[in-house]
Amino acid sequence: MTDAKNVFQNEPDISWGAAENQARMQDALARVRKELGKNYPLIINGESLQTGDIFDSLNPSFSSEVVGVMARASQAQAQKAVEAARKAWPGWRRTPAEKRAECLFKAAGIMRSRKFELIAWGVFEAGKTWRESEKDVAEAIDFLEFYGRQMIILSGERVTEPQIPAETNVSLYIPRGVCLVIGIWNFPWAINTGMIAASIVAGNTAIFKPASLTPVIAYKIVKIFEEAGLPAGVLNFVPGPGAEIGEFLVKHEDVNLIVLTGSYEAGLKIEKLAAEFPNKCGIKKTVLETGGKNAIIVDSDADIDEAVKGTLASWLGYQGQKCSACSRAIVLKDVYDTFVERLAEAAKSIEIGDPQDPGTYMSPLISADALKKVQSYVEIGKKEARLVLEREAPEELKKKGYFTGPALFADVSPTARIAQEEIFGPVLACIKVKSFDEAIEVANGTDYALTGGVFSRSPSHIEKAKIEFEAGNLYINRHITGAIVSRQPFGGHRASGTGPKAGGLDYLRAFMTEKLVCENVLRRGFAPADEKSK
Repeated sequence: MTDAKNVFQNEPDISWGAAENQARMQDALARVRKELGKNYPLIINGESLQTGDIFDSLNPSFSSEVVGVMARASQAQAQKAVEAARKAWPGWRRTPAEKRAECLFKAAGIMRSRKFELIAWGVFEAGKTWRESEKDVAEAIDFLEFYGRQMIILSGERVTEPQIPAETNVSLYIPRGVCLVIGIWNFPWAINTGMIAASIVAGNTAIFKPASLTPVIAYKIVKIFEEAGLPAGVLNFVPGPGAEIGEFLVKHEDVNLIVLTGSYEAGLKIEKLAAEFPNKCGIKKTVLETGGKNAIIVDSDADIDEAVKGTLASWLGYQGQKCSACSRAIVLKDVYDTFVERLAEAAKSIEIGDPQDPGTYMSPLISADALKKVQSYVEIGKKEARLVLEREAPEELKKKGYFTGPALFADVSPTARIAQEEIFGPVLACIKVKSFDEAIEVANGTDYALTGGVFSRSPSHIEKAKIEFEAGNLYINRHITGAIVSRQPFGGHRASGTGPKAGGLDYLRAFMTEKLVCENVLRRGFAPADEKSK
């Protein structure tokens, strides 16, 4: 009988309709608010290090409010982090997989016990609504629980088939060495925790360079791993600019593996540098997830109510700042006008506001640069297509933070910039097509292949999309964001990354290498006794 404790189960949702949970969240917000503005150090070999060089992490809802003051690492300190990780690796790689996994399980328990507090940090530093931040924290817990269990399954020797007399053949997975984890800001709990967890549970040691926009959450992840019993040097924390320490670490000869979630441009640069600057023993391994230009196809027989609901959630969830977000709606001509009109009306009804307010649907963009980029694409769209909707955020919010409203464009050419380039914001391009075949062709007409969706009642069209729609994750008759660990492993190909899928069965294998051991078991003579055994 299977032990229920060893069966992976996704973290349950919080019922926000319950008065008790609303009160707990308000209390967590109040407690975290008192923590804002504190100083946070580097962590190298288990030691906290302050530096003379610091930078502020700002609340995107109130850009004058400092969430935390973060120490900035130099190249010399990054070098110390590499040395610490390299020194810790022999002992960590020999640590049994069960003990490494136990560290992840303890970290998951810590996160679970402080869930409301962690959600509150996501509200303040990432500008996430209650629900968006909750999903982020829950996914982080899922990664810890899932990867821990997967590592136990993958550990040990596996007999290869067929066996022959007098010979044994077994394969086993061994860690790669020092892993550079380059963090992301849009899922600061989930994605960062997942990349770190996969690195260390596989037996590697890690250097974590977080995104500069959410470094306080990144620091708290590292402290949770420390509290869970992770030995000194296994995980080292070095915030700093990518152009200085990021590139230095990517090029470093003692780095064996690099994992990134970020833009295609950043991923491509890392891939080139990793090839140009190999490690001491040869080729560096990269695991890259690099964004998308995701499309939802609305068929002529689709349930328009569901199509509007699913597209709205996929377009405006976290203000379109998800790599899985919908930025193109490809709609059959028979339902095009109806769909666009109803989607625009739905977008008019959402609440734009402070993420501390439980009724907020759409909160701020992450930074001033992100806001400027979105505004520039709205202006580009006005020249390329027909503007259907441009909602402004309330003036009092715009004065405080990086707020904007949704922008919806119709009659967009498939080759327009707003239909081809990743915007990472609440801008949607609606494209009219004559047939489902044309819809598939347009959907595949970008460099990316991350997520996609189809709203259709036609079995033949659904089957066609399953085969021909180029997407790592394809969703039928539902929204295209919010992949669930284990149930919906996440990741794409082409310009969307090198794979494998996060939260899936193959992910951990990328952090290890497979070793085959063949032994001739026909022994001749005898083996002398081990001196220590006498």
